[in-house]
Amino acid sequence: MVLPDYLTIPARVDSGGLACLLGETGMVLRRGERPVSPLAGWMRDGAIPARARALLESDAHFRDITGLIGVLAEPDAFGEYRAAWVLARASGGLASVVVRDAQGCSAAQLQDDVRFARIQAKRYCARRAAVLLQSPEIGERAPGADLFVRAFGRDGVEPDRLYDAAENDGVGLSYAWLSAGPPA
Repeated sequence: MVLPDYLTIPARVDSGGLACLLGETGMVLRRGERPVSPLAGWMRDGAIPARARALLESDAHFRDITGLIGVLAEPDAFGEYRAAWVLARASGGLASVVVRDAQGCSAAQLQDDVRFARIQAKRYCARRAAVLLQSPEIGERAPGADLFVRAFGRDGVEPDRLYDAAENDGVGLSYAWLSAGPPA
């Protein structure tokens, strides 16, 4: 097909930002009308989302945590990112933090996140790593309810509570099931 076969609407600079083409329909959504990624809050100028900050700061190693570098990873077919990695500074030193969206997550991906968090911690000489599974809903049927049993061998993981795993190669690891509710 040729471009004239599609309905196109030019973006107007004065209309609140550039528009984005949706597939081949010619329909556009401005930035404010697009759905927000569940991990978007992790990429805002070093700010750790309030609920995650409160959870991480419950451990002395993560007090005064601030993001330094943030990278979104693993885009799906729709361009939504399923994971994010953040190198953070805290009062206990540098920390490597991996956050994963619980939707469609498997135990193998969670274990890969643990390995990745530790590898990045060693690369940046960080003494701590954290893996957070971020879920919009919490409960027995919520995605992530049984992932911690398969990934860490730990049953009864409660939402919004930080757990410690065995230290490996001098890097301590914490993990949590982070709910998407209002800040704690």
